[in-house]
Amino acid sequence: MNRRKLSGLIASLLVALLTISAVSADRVKATVTWLADPAREGRYAGSPGAVAAAEYISTKFKESGFEVQMQEFGGNRRNVVARTGTAERYILIGAHYDGQGRGMPSASDNAAGVAMMLEIARELKSKELPVSVVAMAFDDEEQGLNGSRYYSDHPLYPLDKAQAA
Repeated sequence: MNRRKLSGLIASLLVALLTISAVSADRVKATVTWLADPAREGRYAGSPGAVAAAEYISTKFKESGFEVQMQEFGGNRRNVVARTGTAERYILIGAHYDGQGRGMPSASDNAAGVAMMLEIARELKSKELPVSVVAMAFDDEEQGLNGSRYYSDHPLYPLDKAQAA
């Protein structure tokens, strides 16, 4: 295993160990409840519910002190990209926030993943890491991984600087 891969593995393990005890069950529950509320109509990509979800996620990142950018990619779809730290190298954590539409609250797919991503990002921000943290909430993943594919084709941060994802 080369030095870069070993460093990435060690950073990943460190991140996992640092974050497990810091997750707030109350915040996770609140986020899942908000995202899976019928008012969001399942957060189908491009829908008003998905737009509201993106704003909610953006607000949560900002409340935790992250710099946030919305990456629009047409059809009223957007990725929410948050960053903290000044190091050129970064670790990436992500989850998709779109759901399957009306009648599908999509709590486990993927409101729970978003809630955990927000918690892990919040905890990592409080640590002195040798890398920056980039957290992404992808839109339109249910219909073909469109948000992550768009980000890969139009990265806001150089992909070759990502140390782990």
